[in-house]
Amino acid sequence: MKTTLTPSLELEALGKKLRVIRLIQDLCLEADSYWQIPQIFQMILRSLDDVLGFTNSMIYLISPDGATLSFQAGWGYSADHKGIDYKLSQGFVGVSAKTGKVLRSGNLHRALTYTRAVRTKIETSPLKSLLRETVPMPGLPQVESMMAVPLKTRAGIIGVILVESAQSNVFGE
Repeated sequence: MKTTLTPSLELEALGKKLRVIRLIQDLCLEADSYWQIPQIFQMILRSLDDVLGFTNSMIYLISPDGATLSFQAGWGYSADHKGIDYKLSQGFVGVSAKTGKVLRSGNLHRALTYTRAVRTKIETSPLKSLLRETVPMPGLPQVESMMAVPLKTRAGIIGVILVESAQSNVFGE
């Protein structure tokens, strides 16, 4: 059964699509004046903030050997995240890159509290040897919402844009 949107919801959805189109146009125009990859990455992340309100975001690229994702640029963070790498299929960033799927989570504090409690119990049990190493969280210390978007080209997935928020359930459909 197909659902129909009210006129106000249709206008809101159209407005979001127009903002994304303007973002792409602005990026194309602005990228023409850049020749350095780091500046292009910063321009992309700044534009995500300006147009979509994504105040905390990062870009990770897959290494030439295809085994890891390395931090390339960040926006809205007080600390530099250089040196924080993820194995393919490790953590939110790695799973998004491996599967090619957009991943969203809206209540990370509750999920992290639960998984840490379970891990603590297992660490004192005979199942301890089954535990894998913990994966560090990418950026915000009090992150509540996270979205990982794979960067796709014709050749395949080249990386991930990670967006975070301290607010719950920010990244809907």
